[in-house]
Amino acid sequence: CRKNRCNKLGYEVNKVRSRRSTKMYLKTREVMPYKVFHYQIKVHFFNQKNISFTDQPTVISLYGTLDETENIPLVLPYMATNHTVSFLLTTDVNIGELLMVKMKWDKDSYFSWSDWWGNNNFNIRKLRIKAGETQAKVEFRAKDGEFATLMRGGDFAVFVKSKENQISKRHAREHKHKMHGSAWGKSTD
Repeated sequence: CRKNRCNKLGYEVNKVRSRRSTKMYLKTREVMPYKVFHYQIKVHFFNQKNISFTDQPTVISLYGTLDETENIPLVLPYMATNHTVSFLLTTDVNIGELLMVKMKWDKDSYFSWSDWWGNNNFNIRKLRIKAGETQAKVEFRAKDGEFATLMRGGDFAVFVKSKENQISKRHAREHKHKMHGSAWGKSTD
């Protein structure tokens, strides 16, 4: 990748001559179609209690303009209060522009000691998602209220595309620079 612009791989590849030989590896499916769509998801967990869990089963559903894919199983290696988790999600369905995400925390067993000692849940304010094919970064906010509650064995936490993403941070920074000039060399008095 040069200047943060990566070449497409797979079906719509752009051929680029390179001075040196490089080896790159791409995550694909084992059957046709080999192409998968990648999404990097970042989640920050909140709670009033300090709790942590390892190897927790979750299910994620993605809904977009072209299609949807439901109940993608995923094991989160670590979930803790005031901790951000980043993971890669792949699907063989072309969803198009992502509009809604649902996330559910499954129980790892029918009987768990932690269920007897209180209810375990996390609050999530937003999801940050980067689409692998377009490199577009999008924020998703809780559909109802400021936080979505992710409860072990509970219902889906629903997130919708944030309306604040109509103007990107880069455009906002350029507009501020155009209107107020650069902050370089200005005193803070």
